[in-house]
Amino acid sequence: MPNYVFFNLATSGFSSSYNDTILQIGAVDSYNPRKKFNGYVEPGRRIHSKATEKHGYTTDSSCTKLINKHGTELPCLDLKTQLRRFMDWMNKSFRGRIVLVSHGNFNYHAQVLLENLKTYNISYDKIVGFADSLVMCRNIYPGQRYNLEDMTEALSIPLYKGKALSYHALDRAYAIRKLVRRIVYEEQAKFSRFVRQPEHYKPTNQLINAYMREE
Repeated sequence: MPNYVFFNLATSGFSSSYNDTILQIGAVDSYNPRKKFNGYVEPGRRIHSKATEKHGYTTDSSCTKLINKHGTELPCLDLKTQLRRFMDWMNKSFRGRIVLVSHGNFNYHAQVLLENLKTYNISYDKIVGFADSLVMCRNIYPGQRYNLEDMTEALSIPLYKGKALSYHALDRAYAIRKLVRRIVYEEQAKFSRFVRQPEHYKPTNQLINAYMREE
């Protein structure tokens, strides 16, 4: 049985392309919420104003610094190094393969992550597949608004210290974890079987082939 890791990316824009630079990677284990990863990335380019409106991140004139909405400079690494740190964290923290779960995974997060891993020639053999909590919500709650904020509110999911859900990648990874675990509970389902239902889950190779056709 694979391990399940919930993750989220904060990026410089919103198109389904690795041309959107990753600014932050946040991830948390399904079973142990204290097992987590958070890493910030040097932007390397301007951040789209619409993205800044969401997550609050800006950069300096050199595009090497990442600054949060409070004006604090964040500890950044270049993207290749941060991606290696993320994969190293998964390799060291989990025995066996991993399923990465995110909200909007198939149309965005999985593609951005995989294409950047390919660009930097970083192995993703550890990742056996991806599951999408947005698809789960669409299938189970017809007529509902499916963004992460609306779903956590609709299911009365408590967030960190009662605060509104932010676009901080690790905060969102925690929220996705709570959302999926709540859905599984309400469906009275087995976690692994539910997450890997064919409509909720796609193997990594299947997604790679699909993204290649889109290019």
